[in-house]
Amino acid sequence: MDEPESFEDLLRPDELTLRFTPLGFATGSLVMRTEGSLRHLQESIGAAHLADEVPEDVWQSFDRLRKLYLYGVLDYDLFTLAEDLVHLMLEATFRVRFVSYYDSRVPILVKGAQATLLASSFDAVREAVKRGWRLDVNGAPAFLPLDLTRLFVWARRERLAGLLNPAYDSTD
Repeated sequence: MDEPESFEDLLRPDELTLRFTPLGFATGSLVMRTEGSLRHLQESIGAAHLADEVPEDVWQSFDRLRKLYLYGVLDYDLFTLAEDLVHLMLEATFRVRFVSYYDSRVPILVKGAQATLLASSFDAVREAVKRGWRLDVNGAPAFLPLDLTRLFVWARRERLAGLLNPAYDSTD
């Protein structure tokens, strides 16, 4: 999309976005109208919901991200930005969930001995990693999860993978 020269230019749908249909990418003529494209995008993210327990600031980030995704109708590059941001939002969500899951009292192993990490925020978990402490998983040491990949592995192990959609059956 070229730089907009008017407000109407800002409201003009991106032709590339209009080529994405419920049946896939349309290589022929444009088959989606703006309203149909928006409806298709809304349906594509319609099943994504957060659990009620998620804090308000995470809800707000989630809503902003959904809105950004929908604005992809106007500028296809916003989909790339939304994809980048969804990873950051998921990581932040899982970090909050990690601390709240343990009620701010994370079971750890310090030189093999069981202990409790008092974590009012995820910063305490970062500090514990610097000290070489490990998460206590039924007496076995595990990495304290700092990144999205390890946080997701932790959530699956604790059967919390349905964090974003409570209807999701994490046993599948």
